[in-house]
Amino acid sequence: MKQGWVFILARAGSKRCVGKNIRSFAGGMNLVDIAMTKALALRDKGKVDRVVLSTDIEDLIAKYKGRPNILVDRRPNKLCGDGISTEAVLLEFMDRVDMPEWFVLLQPTSPLLSIETLVKALRIFKSGVYPALISVNSEYKPNGAFYFCKTKDFQQWESLWPEGIQIVKLDSKESIDINYDHEFRIAQAVLLKPFPFKNKNRVEDTGVWMFEPNILAVRTKTFCHDTAFIGNYCFIACAELHMDEGSQIDRFVEVSGRGNLHLGKRAVIGSHCTILTSSDKPEGKMNDRTPESERAVLTGDIVLGEDAYVGAHCVIMPGVTIGDRSVVGSGCYIDKDVPADTKVIPRQELLMSARVMKV
Repeated sequence: MKQGWVFILARAGSKRCVGKNIRSFAGGMNLVDIAMTKALALRDKGKVDRVVLSTDIEDLIAKYKGRPNILVDRRPNKLCGDGISTEAVLLEFMDRVDMPEWFVLLQPTSPLLSIETLVKALRIFKSGVYPALISVNSEYKPNGAFYFCKTKDFQQWESLWPEGIQIVKLDSKESIDINYDHEFRIAQAVLLKPFPFKNKNRVEDTGVWMFEPNILAVRTKTFCHDTAFIGNYCFIACAELHMDEGSQIDRFVEVSGRGNLHLGKRAVIGSHCTILTSSDKPEGKMNDRTPESERAVLTGDIVLGEDAYVGAHCVIMPGVTIGDRSVVGSGCYIDKDVPADTKVIPRQELLMSARVMKV
């Protein structure tokens, strides 16, 4: 069986969970971003040829249009209503575009579906025995996480449920489907639960995965020494994270952006710090929902030298290098390089006035 395409469908008019497809879900990524990382992971692994995003959401069109291996299809207005079926959207697209032998539909509303499960399902489907393969929950009810289907069978039956389908049962976590606000919050809460720690030295660059305990990394390549340490409840969403021997990131640290973070030997980032490898510049629009073409984004790698120390509640901006053995005091905002062997303390002004009490 030849390679197929991945479809991701996302419309703007959700009423039960308003804006769910573009609402920030984890590490600055929305539900469509997470689905896209899985689709592109399949593409990178040579499992599919192309990813198709069908949407009427302008922010998503601006974000993904023109990217390699992604076809952004602006959904016609007549197919954006509440009563429009998934099958209708797919059939309309197939009337206009030459399709491959098969396709898979990924639902953004199933963010906890793993790439490993997708690959296993694809292996079953590509055996060629079944015209379609769908996901179900532990009670054997469809959960909508994915649909694999042969194109001819789909067009003949005009349904994702042609005769002779097979099922793949997902566990309760991967079966979570977001249609309401409370389900959105439940999925976020489940994502923060600890998962078994496997190998701190591994390199991981696809999907959403977690260190133990409670450390979320989103599409981040990680290069961590065995003796490196990351505290609870950290969010890592940069391009690459490099942690040398004895380096440490304390609790509740957020690392985001398109650049890399590199911690030298025994370097420390204190708790509750915000590390920005990308940030909006004032000359552009600064709302996250603004199309990227209208934003001015500064991106740069952040480097902490050997034995460098950043205290709690600091903000480190893109492109900053903190030299060997330098100390940045708690609460500092750092947007310029700090030379080696330097101490930086925040400017503090104490405003005092007399207290007059009536007796």
